[in-house]
Amino acid sequence: MTGGPHTPLTPPGSTPPGPTPAIPTGPSGAGGAAGPTTLLTGIGELVTNDPGDDDTLGLRHDAALLVERGRVAWVGPAASAPAADLRVDLGGRAVLP
Repeated sequence: MTGGPHTPLTPPGSTPPGPTPAIPTGPSGAGGAAGPTTLLTGIGELVTNDPGDDDTLGLRHDAALLVERGRVAWVGPAASAPAADLRVDLGGRAVLP
């Protein structure tokens, strides 16, 4: 094979090299406050696995999603995105489950 550099696999239980972006997840446990929310915007293609009429992957383009307490709380068009404590622009990247 030819091409760019390759990165070795990370052994189980170890931390991959390089920085890992942290997304706040808020307090855990039932009955707690909502906690900080994170809005992921700039999603070029979002795979929802919710089949639509014209595709089997449930693809959404120009999408956004809201993360609250470590879980996806909202998915939809970026233009209709709710307010959040933190906003992260993914720069047109694809997002899959």
